[in-house]
Amino acid sequence: MKTRLLLIAAFCLLSPTVALLAQSETRSFTDEEDARVATVAARQNAVTESLTAGDRFHNAGDNEKAASEWNRAGRFQLKLNKPEDAIVTFQRAVDVLATNPDSKTRVDSLNGLGTGSLRESYDAVVASGAQIYASGMSSKARGVAEADLEGKPVEFAMPNKLVQLAVEHDRLFTY
Repeated sequence: MKTRLLLIAAFCLLSPTVALLAQSETRSFTDEEDARVATVAARQNAVTESLTAGDRFHNAGDNEKAASEWNRAGRFQLKLNKPEDAIVTFQRAVDVLATNPDSKTRVDSLNGLGTGSLRESYDAVVASGAQIYASGMSSKARGVAEADLEGKPVEFAMPNKLVQLAVEHDRLFTY
């Protein structure tokens, strides 16, 4: 069995988000700031502020910023051990971006409880040097093109190739 990690995204959420995986400097800076919010009171305050800001941006028609604020609130809700609230908050972000599937913010909404953050998983796989295979059919049906993969270690694969890779490597990861 080969030792390299193989990530296969077949018929899953990764296909429509391949182009969304670029992390902005602003987002990194916010993550660093958020890591310093350590007390329960500070986290509760951050939830309240982000939910309010998200509502304000949404009412002003800026759904990107609204979703970004709601994603931030959801991350703090998870840290406060409120997974039900986080699910509702993350779903708001996903719903508001449904009309814009190419949104960079959308990837931040794809947090599986128990599986972690799609962004963190992607960044770890890329850092390891592994190749990512995305379902070509699912990706194309969602409007993801070859140009969206440029500069990323991702290649489209047909179902027979995805099955072959899963069998050969005895591993299959999906989001």
